[in-house]
Amino acid sequence: MSDSHDRKEFIEKALRAFRERGISVVFHCGDLTSPEMIPLFEGWELYLAQGNMDVHPDAIRRALEEIPGPRFGFYGRSWEGEQAGKRIALCHGDDPSRLKEYLWRQDLDYVFHGHTHHPRDERVGKTRVINPGAHNTGTVCVVDLAEDTVEFLEL
Repeated sequence: MSDSHDRKEFIEKALRAFRERGISVVFHCGDLTSPEMIPLFEGWELYLAQGNMDVHPDAIRRALEEIPGPRFGFYGRSWEGEQAGKRIALCHGDDPSRLKEYLWRQDLDYVFHGHTHHPRDERVGKTRVINPGAHNTGTVCVVDLAEDTVEFLEL
């Protein structure tokens, strides 16, 4: 998910849809906006990119440290790691040079980003680039890494 911009109802609907599908890991591509939204993610493994509208990153980080487990996976400008045997990068997308670098390298299976508020599912070489959409488009997406499928959900 991405660009929830303090829309509590959007986050709640997304998490409910994820829970119904048995999902336990959430990648949020930034612009959560305020630390008051963090408690909604209690019980989730959360990877959260810092967006350009997340103007209080220290407060968000403190709020993440206060929610009970499972602990959050990451909070910062960008993350690279592995999930289910796939190499993934997560960023907000407001730095075009970072996105270009990820795509130029061609060593990632997936790049998740937000910022534009437009859903995107595109292959650039071997890398699948996904933007789940935003609160104003009412979309999030579910990625099955094992099957390499993407399903956009309208909330």
